[in-house]
Parts: sequence; C-alpha cells; structure tokens
Amino acid sequence: MQLDDKLNITVYKTFPERGAAPIRSQLPLLLAEGRTLMSGKTLMERRLGASDESRKNWENNYFHIALLNVRDPTTEEVRAVLANEHPDLLAKITPEADLTRDYGLPVKPEEYADMEGFTFNSGEVSRLQGDVYSLPSKRQAFWEFVAEGDTKLLQDYREMVSKVTGKAEDKVMGVYPSSRQGARLWCTDGLGGRSSARGYSLGDGSGRLVGVAPEAQVAISDGQLVAPNLSRILATSKPFVAEASREDFERSVSGLYKKGGE
Repeated sequence: MQLDDKLNITVYKTFPERGAAPIRSQLPLLLAEGRTLMSGKTLMERRLGASDESRKNWENNYFHIALLNVRDPTTEEVRAVLANEHPDLLAKITPEADLTRDYGLPVKPEEYADMEGFTFNSGEVSRLQGDVYSLPSKRQAFWEFVAEGDTKLLQDYREMVSKVTGKAEDKVMGVYPSSRQGARLWCTDGLGGRSSARGYSLGDGSGRLVGVAPEAQVAISDGQLVAPNLSRILATSKPFVAEASREDFERSVSGLYKKGGE
C-alpha cells in the first residue's frame, strides 16, 4: 500500500504490505526493521497533510496505532496507554506469546498500576460500548490524549472527518474501549467508519500496522527525504557540541547506525 509521497525511502511502511494479518505476527517484523509503530497523532497528521497521490490510502483504510487498550486485571476499568513508551511490552507481542483466550497480552495488577495513561471507569466503558458517540466530554479528552495534547491538530482533524463524512462533529470519532482481559492495540477506522477507535484483538487476521522510519536517520534535502550517513551527522554537529561532551555524543549517535552503515 502506498503511503509515501514520492520519497526516495519508505518512511511509512505497512505491515503486512498488502491486506491484513494478525498483529502478533506483524509487530515483530516492524520492530526488527528498527521502525516505530505509528501513533494516533501521526495518523491524524498524515490524513490531513498527505498528497493527492497517497491521501486515499490514508483515508480509506483502518490502522492499528501505537495505543494500548489495557483492562485492569482486578476491575472493569480500562486504560489507554501510549504504546511506544512501553517497548518491553510491545516486544512481548509475538507469534509465540501466551495470549488470553480473547487474544490480549496478559497484564499483571502491578504492571497495570505502573502504566500511566487515559482511564475509563467501568460506567464509562459500559456507556461507550452501548453508544460510541456518547459522553462527548470524555471522548474529547480521550482524543486529546491520542493527539498528545495538540488541540489544534485535533480540531482540524475532527472538522475534516465531519466534512468528508457529512456527519456532525459530535457524530464522528466514536470510542469503544474493549473490556476484554489483557492489553491490545486500538484500531482507528478509515473515514468510511467515521474515524472511530476501538480496542482490538492481537490474534485475528485483521491487523494493519504502519512502521515509521527512525527520525534519527531521516532528513529533508531539496524536498527529498534522504538518510544522512554517520560521518555527515558528526561533521555537521561538531560546532554545536562542547568538546567535553563530544566523545559521549559520538558514542550515542553511533549506536543509532548499524555496523557497516556509515
């Protein structure tokens, strides 16, 4: 699926490249390439800013985003958690993982307690499961969390979804927290589904992920996306890094590049 805008490297790559497949089989492939799972904020930005060439693919398809739907193991509370802040947990999502019977990744009470995020109490979960467009204030706060506090981006995105779908702004971007046990990823619908979000199984065949190329190896030059080599980064940064910190800086940056990729 084409998601890039005539760039000379693949910044946004779908896993799988065509169709859909279980998240548990695709996430390890994405991470093995050194890519980052696409966030909900990035999805909003791409749907608003992609070129005509790739916009329809962004708009028409659903995508699983870097947002965990985690059920409290001891109550019916559900928490949305920024997945990329928990790489250890993402690394556990593999074909061999011992998932719950509902295809969620088991989470211990102490693990849940340590996770910061956006919380739905049991009553809110029940209300939203009955009507994904209920609780407008709660939904607004949830989407602000997904947009990582960028309220202008969120408003621009909501207005776009409303315009494209012909639905009122309070009847788009519904929310359906999953109350099934364990951790799973949120899925954001295409515009045909009014860009609603729901917690989704890790095990069925409907997974569609997007891996984003590492920012540290990406730069813009003459409108083209290029991957600068290590030597160029070290040379360009030299005037801006104190001599006393130079060795530590070079060691840190070098670690971002695979051996032989200089």
